[in-house]
Amino acid sequence: MSRPACARLQVAMNTKDRSLILDNTCFQTTNPSTVRMVEKQRLHQWYLFQNPRRPGLGTGCQKYRQNRLFFPGQSPNSFYFLSHYLHTTANVMVNDSNVILLGVGALTLCFIENVRVDAAGTIYDHLLAAKTLLVKILADSRILITTDLRCFIIEYYIYTATLSMISTDVRVSNQNLLTDELIHHAESLVEAQYIGNMCGCWLELLLVIPSIFDLGRRWLTNGVEALNMDDMTQFAVIQHKVLQWKPNPSVQSDVTLLGLIYQQAILLYLYTVPSSSQHRKFVGVIGSTIDKAMGYMRELSPAAPVNTNMCWPIAIIGSLTTDFEQQQEIKNYLVAMNATLGFGNILQVLGILEEMWQHQGEQIGPWDICTAMQTLQTWISFS
Repeated sequence: MSRPACARLQVAMNTKDRSLILDNTCFQTTNPSTVRMVEKQRLHQWYLFQNPRRPGLGTGCQKYRQNRLFFPGQSPNSFYFLSHYLHTTANVMVNDSNVILLGVGALTLCFIENVRVDAAGTIYDHLLAAKTLLVKILADSRILITTDLRCFIIEYYIYTATLSMISTDVRVSNQNLLTDELIHHAESLVEAQYIGNMCGCWLELLLVIPSIFDLGRRWLTNGVEALNMDDMTQFAVIQHKVLQWKPNPSVQSDVTLLGLIYQQAILLYLYTVPSSSQHRKFVGVIGSTIDKAMGYMRELSPAAPVNTNMCWPIAIIGSLTTDFEQQQEIKNYLVAMNATLGFGNILQVLGILEEMWQHQGEQIGPWDICTAMQTLQTWISFS
């Protein structure tokens, strides 16, 4: 039996870090109807899922699927937990001792929103909170944090924030989930050849996504027919960087395959930035890049644990796929992923792609994913 689907969050924390988080943290989330609390007993149970050898857990994935709802029903105790959370938050305003707990808590809630079926965009509230807390944690030398935990929270935030960008309609929103400081910290990890729990060896690829996003924002908001010389120079620099990327030879084969899939998906994201008149120049290379990405996907089993990271690249690839057989292949892959992993955002991705496939004359490519999401009134993260 394979490890539980949530094994990707078995973070590199020492015993003291885990104990501190489990004993002192109570988390809050919001939805359109009510405020509910995630009791710390639930979080403790969630951590137990990370180790299938613990007695009494049974089979990881089966037990996980039987307990899909992470949020308990509202009860009188909820008021106690809400009071405790607000007290902790207020304490952080005058005492930095708990800021790490809240930062990790906000990131944990991002994960939970992906696991459950969150279509209301709640994850973006947690991301914005996490950004503020992480900037404070990383900038203040008085806040003591272990190296392993520091590396993980940088990696996890960059992972979640960059893969959430395609949900934003750049024509109407100027929201920015990243700061130069956070990007700089992530670049330091890349220079140190960091192999992460979330991104494996392809954190470097994720760091080009904000540059592509900004390039597309300038084109879409300015309404120009062609990119100017500076933009085309940046386009070429990004393309060269992505094409030159090579997976670390020390990682497992599934991680290597996923990195290669991300490489092709990021190239597709880049090739669709230019205006419609320039886009025709890339028709051939887009088709060959899709074929290459699909080839890597065929080598990767939908049951592989690394598929918890597949929603973003498969959305990019699927948004550009016009061939019916390839669309069916992508659909079958997502259905198989859902049957094995059970993450709530997997079927949401399939619904978005099916909406785009039905309107291919109007919606095609990753820059129209946000349009399909607006049509479906679905706001998810692709992380």
